[in-house]
Amino acid sequence: MTSTNTPSLAGPDLDSINPHYSHRGARVVPHPGQPDPATWDRPEMRAMLQCHDFTRVYQLLQKIGYSQLHIGRLTGQSQPEVSAIIHGRRLISYHVIRRIVHGLGIPPGHAGVSWCNCQQQPTPDPTKHD
Repeated sequence: MTSTNTPSLAGPDLDSINPHYSHRGARVVPHPGQPDPATWDRPEMRAMLQCHDFTRVYQLLQKIGYSQLHIGRLTGQSQPEVSAIIHGRRLISYHVIRRIVHGLGIPPGHAGVSWCNCQQQPTPDPTKHD
């Protein structure tokens, strides 16, 4: 079966994963059920986010009371996927990392990822002079 839909290079529409979450400048508006935004400012969490160690991020979330199922619901992952990450599976896909960051309400800069919904400006032609 052939699909006529082509995947976007920008990845999934993050608002469709979690429509109650948004970034407005540096301000994070958490979705009910997401960790408190202060969670991401904890020194151990910041260190894990900077090196994309989502194994430890998920383990730390479990320590503060988040189940694998709850993490999965926020990030769009199944419980077995969350379990695999907790047990050491490394994430290398930018789109998966981006989805996790968005779903958990992590400020994108904390994890070294960002996105923009602005229109791309045309690149000026360096051979033309005004």
